[in-house]
Amino acid sequence: KFTNNNVLEKYGFVDSDISYLKSIKNTYNKNLIINTTIFAIFGIIFFVVFYNKKKKQDDEINNLTNYLKRINEGIYDLEILDNTEGNLSILKNEIYTTTISLKKIYEHEYDERIKIKDNLANISHQLKTPLTAIMLIIDTLIMEDVDEVKKIEYLKDIRSQIENINFLIIALLKLSRFDANVVVFEKEKIIIKDLIMDVLKNVDILRELNGVSIHTKGKSDVSFIGDYKWECEAITNIVKNAIEYAKDNKDVYIIYEDKNVYNEIRIINDGIITDEDKKNIFKRFYKKNNNGNNFGIGLSLAKEIVEKDKGTIRVECKNNKTIFILKYYK
Repeated sequence: KFTNNNVLEKYGFVDSDISYLKSIKNTYNKNLIINTTIFAIFGIIFFVVFYNKKKKQDDEINNLTNYLKRINEGIYDLEILDNTEGNLSILKNEIYTTTISLKKIYEHEYDERIKIKDNLANISHQLKTPLTAIMLIIDTLIMEDVDEVKKIEYLKDIRSQIENINFLIIALLKLSRFDANVVVFEKEKIIIKDLIMDVLKNVDILRELNGVSIHTKGKSDVSFIGDYKWECEAITNIVKNAIEYAKDNKDVYIIYEDKNVYNEIRIINDGIITDEDKKNIFKRFYKKNNNGNNFGIGLSLAKEIVEKDKGTIRVECKNNKTIFILKYYK
């Protein structure tokens, strides 16, 4: 019976050679076991890392899914801004950016809905007063024996109320155009002196009825860039307000100057304006001292126009005078 050693000896291998081969075989077996163990360990590590990464990605995707569901429900109060790298982080940051934009749009639309609701309520209230007055006058004319003189007075009152309604509707239509951002302003050089002359023509009847004197002061070359038609309406509304509330000497002053950086128009009348009025005077439908002769729209429209032409408008009280200050930057 031959063994492995006999076979090797038959072909000339001595004991030392056989021992060397055995050591090589043992080393090979050991290396095989070590390599297999290392491979198994790395395999386990790779599986654990892959599993954890996959689980983390699944958790993040679930979080993003839940976040998007909350966005669809109108909830925008979560922040997911991620400063780490990777495609998923980029996606998270993009979703966050989109969410911020959606939140702003939602808040703007919500504010617009509230604004529309309040405007409708105010419009209804504003129309109610003249319409009620007209109905009462008509009922009086129908039910009572009214002489011709009184009848003419009633008809004049009706005409006056209809003019008020007409003014209100026209003003509201103009404001609605600004709200819808469909007003296109023409840009041209406006000589303030010429603009003021047209404004004075617009308010001449009201000035006479109120016994007010209007004084103007300024250089003939002072100008700014804007829409002539709309600016004429804005300043007309402010001057009308100054005429209606002029007291004491019944004087209104219009002063315009070149201030290098901007051109300024000041409209001044006698009288003290309260802090409450200063805070609210440019708000739509706000009436100073609850004055029933106006609708609280003219100054609001004036502000819209001036700001549309990149100008500013404010009101202050100084030395017992109310001063409207308009600035048009160069």
